[in-house]
Amino acid sequence: MPNNSNSKNLFLWNWFVSKKYHFIFWAVFLLYEIISVGMYAGQFGEPGRYIFHYIINIGIFYCHALLVLKCGLENPKSAIWKLPLFLILEIGIFLGVMYCAYHFLNRYTHIITNKDIVINVNFFLGGLIRALYFVVFGTAYYFLITFLKERKKTESLEQQKLHNIIQLSKSENAFLRAQIQPHLLFNTLDFIYLNAKDNSPVAAETIVALSD
Repeated sequence: MPNNSNSKNLFLWNWFVSKKYHFIFWAVFLLYEIISVGMYAGQFGEPGRYIFHYIINIGIFYCHALLVLKCGLENPKSAIWKLPLFLILEIGIFLGVMYCAYHFLNRYTHIITNKDIVINVNFFLGGLIRALYFVVFGTAYYFLITFLKERKKTESLEQQKLHNIIQLSKSENAFLRAQIQPHLLFNTLDFIYLNAKDNSPVAAETIVALSD
């Protein structure tokens, strides 16, 4: 059990470290938005209201970037109808979840607000605008990570191409050396033979035997 617990903690820690920039970004973004909106409105909302809204907003951000756009743009031929359809479904599900959550939480708890929540056209219009706001951010994030992946893929292909060129160059050099060395050896032996045949016929015959 302790080993399993340690493995789980290590996995969670590694996951947190791998996503640290996401946490930093959202922490800065939430802090900025909460403070700026609160100062503009002259008051701050309940903590539960912030938690509730940003969980849903961050959820639609990643849902749009990692699911809707990925599936909608997977096939360029069908993207013209898939993407609008998925976007409508996404917004519809977002508004439905927000409505159900508001209705349930306002009925049984008061973590969002102590006041009664009026669910009307303005409620859904505000939710729609908020959803589109994070959909735009999600779209930018999708194209950013797609660009980074493509650039990394291109760099990897260029490195592989360079590696292949180097290997080909080494092979060609080895082939040339293999071709040059026998000729060089033969020419050297021939030169020695010509110089040795008059002075040492036995040595000359030995050189001939080696060259054969």
